[in-house]
Amino acid sequence: MQEETGSVTVVWGQQPLNQMSFPNLAIARESEISDLLAALNANPNAVSPFSAFCRLVPLEASRAFLDAPRGDSHLVTSVVIDAVAMLSLVEVQLHSEGIMKLRQASPAACRRTLSYVWARALSAGTPESQLPSLPDKWLNIYEVLSGGVLGDLVPSVSKHALTVLRVAASVFHEKQSTSGVQKLTEALVRSDRVELDRAWRDISAKVGIDVSLEGISKAPREERGSLLQKSLQDHGLSASIEDRDAARGFLATQVAPNSLDHIDILMTRSGPGAAFWYVFFATLQSPLALLSAFGGIGRRLSRDIYDVESFDMPPKADIGFEEFKVLSRFGMDDLGRKIGHSNQIEVELLPLVTAAFRFGRTQSAKPASASELFDNPVPEEVISNLQLISSIVNETMASLKSKPNLEKTSKPRRNRKPY
Repeated sequence: MQEETGSVTVVWGQQPLNQMSFPNLAIARESEISDLLAALNANPNAVSPFSAFCRLVPLEASRAFLDAPRGDSHLVTSVVIDAVAMLSLVEVQLHSEGIMKLRQASPAACRRTLSYVWARALSAGTPESQLPSLPDKWLNIYEVLSGGVLGDLVPSVSKHALTVLRVAASVFHEKQSTSGVQKLTEALVRSDRVELDRAWRDISAKVGIDVSLEGISKAPREERGSLLQKSLQDHGLSASIEDRDAARGFLATQVAPNSLDHIDILMTRSGPGAAFWYVFFATLQSPLALLSAFGGIGRRLSRDIYDVESFDMPPKADIGFEEFKVLSRFGMDDLGRKIGHSNQIEVELLPLVTAAFRFGRTQSAKPASASELFDNPVPEEVISNLQLISSIVNETMASLKSKPNLEKTSKPRRNRKPY
């Protein structure tokens, strides 16, 4: 691969002279990509965005990607990808500030989360060295599309999610265990009951719970619920925040297996961290049940996540990250005329890793809030009122149908026959 200053390696999918085709891939030094994109977009006759037709990749990133292991080495850990994808439901609820619950989350809203993008990166085989840059790029696009005002909500949600996402990546890439939480996750992935019980004892002792997994499984549900309530008390705990949240999240999965019934309790009593661990651990233990929950939204997300492009094929995104940064300097109105969606833009943050964002607001409009960049759901109160009205109407109709018809006192009117 060429390394000379100013050189660009270009790859075509077919013979360009015969087909007059556009190149699928271009590789250049990272320090030269911005200047190259600026020059291309300064030419009124050039195609723009260039990265919508040709994947432009920094040299070092392309080397890391091409040298990364391929094949079926991670088939066993595909459940990790599905569990990461399910975290997007928690993000949607948090970004909507509790207005949208897990069962109300739409696939479109889930695709606009960091967890979904992280799952895409794992599925695409993104090198471990490239993953740390993903959150910053995602937040950068989010900030630009929010009118330059990011606020506190989105970074806070991302911080809680990243605690779980980093552990998931370490397990996926088979890194040596460095924490009790990672050992617990590895035991769940491998279905190793012995290691699972050992890891649980290490973590649970830090939150004041001294009961084995066998003891929990044999206890009645009320007693298991009492253990969860005890773990939610912060008095005299020596655990780190990560261990505390992970222990509470895992214990909640033992109270009501194969469900996410305790998500709101954890969200209220412990916070987002425990809620993320809860959904993650629940999916690792019961992937079939959890992916099929809420109308099968997890299966839809999983289907899209595993639909990965080839590195040497044309990109499907509207624009690449580097070119987005260049074009956004000239205003978002001009960029809006160059993308293929009316209210959404797809940006390739890393090779083969595309993120979706709400898009379509003019620069003069008020900056979008976190919930506006996701779906605007119907509030729970409105749904409850509509359901009440519907039940009253149904009862009234049933009552009317059950009453006998009133006898007619007047004779039926007859039409006279004309002579």
